[in-house]
Amino acid sequence: DRFESVDMSDDQRKIINAKINEINRCYEFKNKPLQSKKDDDKLFKKLEHAIEFQKYLILEYPNTNGIFEKKEVKPYKIVFMQENFYLACEVEHEHYEFSMFRISKIRSTEDTNKTYQKNPDINEFIKFMQTPFAIYKQDFRKHLIDVTLEVDKSKAFFFHAKKHLRSQTILDTKENGNIIVTYKVTQLREIDALIKQWLPFVHVIEPLALKEHIHKELQAYLEYDNKID
Repeated sequence: DRFESVDMSDDQRKIINAKINEINRCYEFKNKPLQSKKDDDKLFKKLEHAIEFQKYLILEYPNTNGIFEKKEVKPYKIVFMQENFYLACEVEHEHYEFSMFRISKIRSTEDTNKTYQKNPDINEFIKFMQTPFAIYKQDFRKHLIDVTLEVDKSKAFFFHAKKHLRSQTILDTKENGNIIVTYKVTQLREIDALIKQWLPFVHVIEPLALKEHIHKELQAYLEYDNKID
C-alpha cells in the first residue's frame, strides 16, 4: 500500500484503493513509478517508520561514480515525482542541507536510535518542490528565481490547460494572442527542459542568463548538426 506514508484514515485509504481498482478496469497504465522488487514493501515500511518516529537512518546509496556509500540522513517525506519515488532528507553536509534519494537506488538501510526535530523551512520546501532538481537554501523563498516566458499564441492553449510547474502564472495576453507566463524556481535547471520542449514557440524574456544559456545550447547543437551532415 503506497498510501501508508500519507496522512489519512484507514477508511479514506480504503476508498482511494477502491477507486484505483475501478480505474484499472478501464485504463492500461504503461509507466510504472518504480521497478517492482521483492523487498520493495519492506523498504517502504522501514522508511515510513523512520519518518513517523523522526529517526536518523543510514542509507547505502551510489555516489556519482556508481560506488555505494553509507550516508546518515534525517528522512522527512516519501515524494512521488516524475514517475519515481524519492526519499526527501535533511543531511548534515558542509555544502548542502537537503537531498532527494531515488528509492529504487537505495541498496540497504540501517536503523538508528537517534532522533531529530524537523526543520519547518525544509518541510515548506518539500511542499513547494516542483522537480527533482530543486535545490534548498535556508529561507528558500528569498532565493527563488523569477522566470518570464512569452508563449506563441499557437501553443497558448496548452499553458492555459495545464500548469507545467506548480508556480506557473499567466500574467497577460498580448494583442497578437501571445501569452506571458511566469515561474518561480530554485535553479534554472528546473525550467530548462520545459523551455526546450516547447521551442521554437517559447521565448525567454528573463532572466538574461537563462536566455543566453538557451541560445548557446542551440548554437552548439546547430554547429554539431552541420558537422555531421
